[in-house]
Amino acid sequence: MSKRIALPAVVILIAMAVAGIVYVCKLSPVTVEVARVERDVEIRVFGLGSVEAQVLSRIGFQVAIEREAAVIVVTHDEKIFSRLDRMAHLRDGRIVDVVERPPA
Repeated sequence: MSKRIALPAVVILIAMAVAGIVYVCKLSPVTVEVARVERDVEIRVFGLGSVEAQVLSRIGFQVAIEREAAVIVVTHDEKIFSRLDRMAHLRDGRIVDVVERPPA
């Protein structure tokens, strides 16, 4: 085989080898485990801002009513008391007072 044909053939083989390595290392599909669907999962929410808390309170109270569940709200805003059955005041991590909402 002449040198004029051998050099381009070697370059093409090297390029194909590099492309194959790149494909295997970077572009080939990756196997990913998919989580299974779960029902009746406990929901825990921490550190919400005021907008998120408003949205969650609308949804959370509705779900609690439908499922006859309890909702625990930790807030500095006592305006939410109108939606609660009772409110506990905490000081230094201890309950210092519990106020029951009068029946409607």
